[in-house]
Amino acid sequence: MMNKLTFFGFSCFFLFLFGCKPENTTIKDEPINGSITINYGDSILYLKNISGDVVVTPKPMTVSGKFYSFPDGLDIHPNTGAINISQSETGMKYRIQFVPDGTRDTISTRIILSGISYKDYYHIQSANDTLSRPFYNAVFTNFSMPCTGSGCLFDIDGSARAEGLAIDPGTGIINLKKSIQNGFFGSGTPNNGAAKEVLIKFQLNDLSSKATNQLKVKFYYYNTRNDVDNNLNQLVIDRGDMFLRMAQLSFSDMINITNRTNASKPRPPCIIILGS
Repeated sequence: MMNKLTFFGFSCFFLFLFGCKPENTTIKDEPINGSITINYGDSILYLKNISGDVVVTPKPMTVSGKFYSFPDGLDIHPNTGAINISQSETGMKYRIQFVPDGTRDTISTRIILSGISYKDYYHIQSANDTLSRPFYNAVFTNFSMPCTGSGCLFDIDGSARAEGLAIDPGTGIINLKKSIQNGFFGSGTPNNGAAKEVLIKFQLNDLSSKATNQLKVKFYYYNTRNDVDNNLNQLVIDRGDMFLRMAQLSFSDMINITNRTNASKPRPPCIIILGS
């Protein structure tokens, strides 16, 4: 049976997403009556090497309505659906929903903002798990970057390396053991629970034409898994669940995941280093 807290979370999300709608709202991933679609011209959108913000607008809708997105991080205009890529979190997959005015229907589409990220993950030093690899275009298993030759550059301003982060400028791979040796968390053995966030600026040799992109990454150090803060543990679980299921995310899935607040806030990625 649904408890009061769960019901309250469901109700708050439902009202946020749709406003005061009648019951029995119909959720569809396909066009309503074959006539209404959300079309951005492609399923993958890229930053561009131009001055000013990069904004992508969907093809004109035949009806007026409101646009919403999940998870957090997408800068989308609620009335036009225009996406400001420059002000959004890239390297992520988003679900966009459109609710036509005066209807109970909702249609949706999924898009990817091209870029990189790192897994929210535990790396155990004693097991020689010392490398964190970036993944491309929101696919956990896609560690192949569009970087033939010298096509990509990571930490383009050197600021992350200046902080002690041992990041390969050609691949984006982070050597966590070397970072600690560099004094990333300070001299000597890091304090149990040490945390640090860095901004990594990068350029990719893809349809972005090497536009400068960026990603904040947060690093933690704990002596053992048992020392990890419970909230951080839950964050890793919730985010992993969201990312792994995002490609097939149904509306009910989205409600259930959104009730777990961590999942709707997927940035910055958290890399957790364990001594043993």
